[in-house]
Amino acid sequence: MEKKTNQIPSLDGIIFTTLLIMPLVWCAPAMNDDVSIGGPVLDPSPAHTIPANGPEVESWFSNTITHNKERKGVEPDLVEAESKTEIIKVRLDGSGKFKTIKEALDSVEAVGNDNRVIIDIGPGVYHEKIEIARFRPYITLYGDPKNRPTLVFGATYPKYEVMDTATLNVEGDYFSAVNLNIANNAKIKGDQDGITLRVTGNYASFYNCKITGNKGTLLDDAGRHFFKDCLIEGIDDLIFGDGRSIYLNCDIHVLPHEQGSNIAAQARKNLDPRAGGFVFVHCRVTGEPNSKALLGRTYMAGSRVIYAYSTLTDIVEPKGWYDDFQTDYEKTALLGEYKNVGPGAVTTQRINQPCTKKLTDKNVQPFLSLDYIDGGVWLLPPPKSVIDSVKYE
Repeated sequence: MEKKTNQIPSLDGIIFTTLLIMPLVWCAPAMNDDVSIGGPVLDPSPAHTIPANGPEVESWFSNTITHNKERKGVEPDLVEAESKTEIIKVRLDGSGKFKTIKEALDSVEAVGNDNRVIIDIGPGVYHEKIEIARFRPYITLYGDPKNRPTLVFGATYPKYEVMDTATLNVEGDYFSAVNLNIANNAKIKGDQDGITLRVTGNYASFYNCKITGNKGTLLDDAGRHFFKDCLIEGIDDLIFGDGRSIYLNCDIHVLPHEQGSNIAAQARKNLDPRAGGFVFVHCRVTGEPNSKALLGRTYMAGSRVIYAYSTLTDIVEPKGWYDDFQTDYEKTALLGEYKNVGPGAVTTQRINQPCTKKLTDKNVQPFLSLDYIDGGVWLLPPPKSVIDSVKYE
């Protein structure tokens, strides 16, 4: 794999959105097996801790994250928004209220929307470039799980600014996407980048979505996010940005790249432990034949990437991580592994840097809890159908 700089090719000059949550500064200690890591949650709730046993995850999640009005801790504004849900049908054949997703979004109150709006998208291919504006919170894009609609566009840099290449750009808070295929189908030349999904809104969730692209598929830019049962596919730097996110039971699929591939380029600059980081739990890292990939790299001074209880196939290179040759970053970043399995999980040949860490039972705990993304406050389950999401009961 060729040497990378600390900038993603073609993304020079991008300033990632950051969340200024707490005015604290945290410096990472050296990463030996016994030292404790300054974590984002000092005392995570046992009820919110992701089970170690994969088959238990579904029932645990269903019992923990509910629509029950008796559930404690959910933000009152969110409860109120969910209690007055509006459904807008989009159908390509004209049988819905609108034929395009953009038309449906434009019909939502421009400023001050305070109720959940579910855009029920019929099957088919929607050639649209979609933006969930910052002033439109509580939007859900919902597709049929048996016949998922496809949202696709083909924007690349430099025809578009890099940030504007996303097929789906989510800036509004409390967004949710359920049962969607999201793609950037541009033909990449050289070091061109074309983002498929960009998420800067806070409190965003993605369930059963297939997110496919080329270089820089998913810009997990800023905010707290949750991805469950999703597939993310690309050729290099598949997931990048400064989001604070949990990827649970997701498939990370790497396409062939002649220079080798990197999966995660986490862009945490603020060393506050409450700032960003990507946590992959019960995920599967796979690839096409002849694909090779590294798990992540020290893209910024505070880059934080963790894989736990995940299956790492032989596409993962033995050294595991790429450090970008940024000596200062090695002292403050965190590239961690915990109880992964598979041929790619063997750590005997991992690079030996202060930032690389075989995590212990104690110091991994803050990252294995939904409290890491404050999930108890905002995270809701995906609707099984449009009908059953009409009320918060």
